[in-house]
Amino acid sequence: MKIIITKVFVSDKSKEGKPFVDRNGKPYKKIGIQTNIHGSQWLSCLSFRDTDPVRELKEGQSADIKIEQNGQYLNFSLPTRLDLLEERIEKLESYVFSGINPPPEGTTEESLEDEINPEDLPF
Repeated sequence: MKIIITKVFVSDKSKEGKPFVDRNGKPYKKIGIQTNIHGSQWLSCLSFRDTDPVRELKEGQSADIKIEQNGQYLNFSLPTRLDLLEERIEKLESYVFSGINPPPEGTTEESLEDEINPEDLPF
C-alpha cells in the first residue's frame, strides 16, 4: 500500500523508561508512524538491526508498506523483495488470464493446433 508518512516516532524505551531488549538481551527499537490514509491511528513496527531500512523513514516521505491487523493494533513492515516479486506475478497473471487480448475472431482451437507442426519442434 502506497502511503505518505505524516508522523514518525522512534523509541528504544517503554513508557516506564525500561529499555527494549529481546529475550537474548539485545536492544531493539519500536517505530510508530501515522499516515495520510490512517489519520491519527498509529502503525507500529519493531526494528532489531541498526541497518534496518524502516529506521530511515521520515515525515513527508512516500513509502510502500505492508499492513497487518493484530487485534486492535495495526503493524506495518516494508515489503521484501519476495513480496514485490509476488505482486508483479499477480499483476501479470491477472493480465494474462483476464482475457484482455483474446485471440482474433474466427480463431478456433483447431486452427491454433494447425499452426504448430510437430515435426518443427526441437524435442
